[in-house]
Amino acid sequence: MKLLLSVEWFDYNLQWNPDDYGGISTVRIPCERLWTP
Repeated sequence: MKLLLSVEWFDYNLQWNPDDYGGISTVRIPCERLWTP
């Protein structure tokens, strides 16, 4: 059995204008690089 799980969430504190950053509109960050309390 195989399973692919895609999880998305929107944090309105992490928004930016893509035009200000060379057109970059999304980033992928490995979960081990995210700070968790």
